[in-house]
Amino acid sequence: MAKLVTQVKNALWNIADAVSASKDGVITVRKGYYYRYDQTAEKFTGLVVRACEKEGLSLKVVGSGDIWKPFRGGATVAGSSHFFVKLSV
Repeated sequence: MAKLVTQVKNALWNIADAVSASKDGVITVRKGYYYRYDQTAEKFTGLVVRACEKEGLSLKVVGSGDIWKPFRGGATVAGSSHFFVKLSV
């Protein structure tokens, strides 16, 4: 699993802010934002899927979404407003 997470991080180095894995094998990819502008969770999901396919990683999307939280300076990506995509093998 650690090797797969590293491959996903390498594939998404310029797209995602954080990549993590849970014990049940689900990889969560997050991208933080302060302003949304024209960004959506669907657009972010598409970017992640295309980048993974380009690297030859066969992962399926289990879930995706948009989490909005009030600004807190110094908060982690998971603790701030972000888009997320959950991937599984």
